[in-house]
Amino acid sequence: MKNNNLYTLKQAHQGEKLVIKSIKDSHLKNYLGQIGIFTDQEIIVTKIAPFGSMIAVLTNDTEIAIRKEVAEVIEVQSL
Repeated sequence: MKNNNLYTLKQAHQGEKLVIKSIKDSHLKNYLGQIGIFTDQEIIVTKIAPFGSMIAVLTNDTEIAIRKEVAEVIEVQSL
């Protein structure tokens, strides 16, 4: 389990409860907003594909799969 420092979603572990602190790419921030991912939002990492190619997160009763390249620009903090 991580401490309260920021790290990327790609570094998170399955089952972790997190809060999204920032999205470093403005184009991705707009896209993620359209699919329901926002800053200051709580998420739970539900699945991590082999080799971390995809990370599934649960937010507002919706599971969303995120590519590892996108997960690298999402900064999170453990709850």
